[in-house]
Amino acid sequence: MKSPTLATGKIISIISTEALDGNSVSKKTDILAVFQMLLLPPATAIAILYIMSVPFYRFRIVAGPQYGKTFSVDEKGALIGRSENCDVIILDPSLSRHHCRIFLRDGLLWVADLKSANCTEVDGARVQEAPLWKNRRISIGDTTILVESDGGVPSPNRSATYQRFITPLTVICCTIAIALAAYAFFLWIPPTPSEQDTATPTAQEWAEHTIIPYLGLDYYRIQADTNTIHTMHFQILPPDVATIRIEDLATNRDMHRSVPISRYQIEILSRNFAESGFFSLASEDNMDTSPSEIRIQAFVNNRQHIVRNPVGGGSASFRNLAAQIETTAATLFGNWIHDFSDQNLMRLAQQKLAKAQEDADVTQSSRHDHLYTAVQDLEYAAWLVRSIRPSPDIATDIARTRDQYRRDLDAHIQDIFAEADRAAQRNDTEAETELLRLILARLPDDRDLRYRTASDRLQGLSTRGGGNHAP
Repeated sequence: MKSPTLATGKIISIISTEALDGNSVSKKTDILAVFQMLLLPPATAIAILYIMSVPFYRFRIVAGPQYGKTFSVDEKGALIGRSENCDVIILDPSLSRHHCRIFLRDGLLWVADLKSANCTEVDGARVQEAPLWKNRRISIGDTTILVESDGGVPSPNRSATYQRFITPLTVICCTIAIALAAYAFFLWIPPTPSEQDTATPTAQEWAEHTIIPYLGLDYYRIQADTNTIHTMHFQILPPDVATIRIEDLATNRDMHRSVPISRYQIEILSRNFAESGFFSLASEDNMDTSPSEIRIQAFVNNRQHIVRNPVGGGSASFRNLAAQIETTAATLFGNWIHDFSDQNLMRLAQQKLAKAQEDADVTQSSRHDHLYTAVQDLEYAAWLVRSIRPSPDIATDIARTRDQYRRDLDAHIQDIFAEADRAAQRNDTEAETELLRLILARLPDDRDLRYRTASDRLQGLSTRGGGNHAP
């Protein structure tokens, strides 16, 4: 089966309506062979020259919910934030909808803060505008972006010859490349995707694990009456990220969060879609007049479907599927999504604080085994009380305890790295391997740069020594 994609429109296939006999097929093949021998090499060279002449910057997210994501920015610049209108969308709840903008000025790349709630920092300093170059770090919310490449951007110091000839050459190369590509397209028309390629796997196929499903989900529930409007928006987005947003007018509360979702959880939910017969479900009439509704939009492999029904309405299959989706959301984010009163959020935060203190309040020898979990629990507790107004006293206790545990964990990991470096200097591969494995155990987050560094070193030891040092 072809690699699934998230499609939002119809699949358009171009089908040749002319029946070709044997002679015409042979002619077409000969022409294509000539094209490949005579035109393809210069066309490839032109395309490479064009790509090299187009300026771009490359960035990588080195900390935050979307650790590891890369993106490029050309001379047009890019708008960064949570909004779907941004050029670079980052699923970080602490970002503003339009957080900052990257742009070119006088041949140099700049970043400008767009009056964001949590500001923009460059190399640790808060800025309104700042120039960027290779290895500078942009901090926005909980996300840190590294400038990886500054290749190709014209500078004011380049020679007049470059400025005079490269820009016109770029236009000429682009025009020739497009013409050659169009000629090649008419010589060779790709076959129409078969029905088997675009079919949605059955529940039995998923249950037998013969197919790994692709699922994109947009679940929206709104309940309105004379007193309040309450909405829940739950999404599963590539690459395997779940987001939720809860808004309630009565309590003036707006809570949103993003977490990774495992392939196992996606498979379970995908199987629920298959068993419900989702693609055969229909919406009720006159939905535009209903003040409360549930809307489920799903992308399963190459197919998409939208169903809208009143809350509590629709078929039994639709209601069961909606309940299963909300159960998945509660598993990922916690039961606060059903009860987000101040009292419940305070209760949950107090439980997390007590658990973190209990995990860290053990003998010194095993304390470091629990520090990472304690920090994660305190991060969650701080997020729970963030929307309570006025801010409760427990928020200060949570922040102070979290920062202390985080410093302890950072110092501990730094000490282990130092010991591993000393082991490497004395060529003690066994000790270095054990220390690097200890880092992976004490810091079980493959989005953390330190985890990836330790993992890469282990892989290098395995390659050099031929042993089984992989994590």
